[in-house]
Amino acid sequence: CDKKRERGIKMIFYSLLLCAIMFIIIPFAGSVKILFLISAISGLFSGFWNTSAWWYMATIGAKIKEIGSVIGSYASIATVGHLISYLASGIIIRYFDLKYLFIIYGLVLLAGIFYSRKYFPKNLEEVKTL
Repeated sequence: CDKKRERGIKMIFYSLLLCAIMFIIIPFAGSVKILFLISAISGLFSGFWNTSAWWYMATIGAKIKEIGSVIGSYASIATVGHLISYLASGIIIRYFDLKYLFIIYGLVLLAGIFYSRKYFPKNLEEVKTL
């Protein structure tokens, strides 16, 4: 089980990292084919991290015997994150160019990844409450 958990955490980290890199290089796509390829790869990595994140939250919920609460909280926070992202995107596009939106989005994602990494528990025994 520890190996599964470790692989799940690594999947979240690396797929988000690669997704952020794809967002940063989108403005530099030289053709529609390259843009499509970058978007497809980004979508694939986004799917990987999302599935792994749901699994990780369910594992934490099962450990503390509050799976519904943990999953519900995760879904709520993710929805609020989408709202903030939409609002910020509108402001960035209003004052800057569209290519800066992708670069800023990728950089914010990278910053969030590296900031949150220190909060990942080394093992599930460290998870007491949320």
